[in-house]
Amino acid sequence: MLLTLVDSQKIYSICITNYNSNDSIRPSIKSIYPLLVDEKFETVVVDNFSKDGSFEYLSDLFSQKIITHLISLRCNRGIGRNQAFKSSSGQYILANIDTDVIYDYKKILGAIKEYHSRFEGKVLSVYGMMIIPYKTANLLQGWKNLDRHEDNEIALNAFVHNLHAQDLSINVVKEHLNRNRDLVSRFKVRYQHYRDFMRIGFSPSDANIGELFKVEFILALLFYRLRPSFRYREFSEYLKIWKSQIVYGEVSKNLDNIEEDIN
Repeated sequence: MLLTLVDSQKIYSICITNYNSNDSIRPSIKSIYPLLVDEKFETVVVDNFSKDGSFEYLSDLFSQKIITHLISLRCNRGIGRNQAFKSSSGQYILANIDTDVIYDYKKILGAIKEYHSRFEGKVLSVYGMMIIPYKTANLLQGWKNLDRHEDNEIALNAFVHNLHAQDLSINVVKEHLNRNRDLVSRFKVRYQHYRDFMRIGFSPSDANIGELFKVEFILALLFYRLRPSFRYREFSEYLKIWKSQIVYGEVSKNLDNIEEDIN
């Protein structure tokens, strides 16, 4: 199901995925509300058939024209993010926005300014989100069919094409609203973490010694091949840079030619 408001093209598309986040979605949406009602932004939400009332809350926001597109789709994170991207019309994607995180919208605006002045045209990873030109996301064929690490996969893809940039000193997150999970759920999340990391290139040589003996790591190593893989030979190089948190990917640009999009 796709609900869409007809509107002129926006500059920025806030792409959100949601699944059963009724306990956190209201403070999360409230934290970025000034962006949702800004004429430069549109908001695209993909909901994975939530049954806890969060979809009804999103539907109410859509009826108030606060959300531009609302899509109900059986999906994992990667498919959901890709559908949000494909349904967007902005020139730039603000990606990996989740409904279990409280954001600092002023820092999101600051990240956008930094993007245009230092990283224009690149896929920029900051702490809490990514900024990606729509044309570049299309060139990279969007987000892949992954439960976890879909953000690392598209960053890796950009890295291979010399299109990735990183500045993890830029932090747009105020608080992670961690959901309470039972032991089985926590084990499943850790297993998916390792399994999908391996699907994009992580190997035992990249792991810490302690990880090699974890049950979830061993199971992931045995079974990750049962799902489609998007492995990159450059994974270890990318991982080293990511863990170092160095700033890289800045582009030379005449600041006099930058159009001021954010007042």
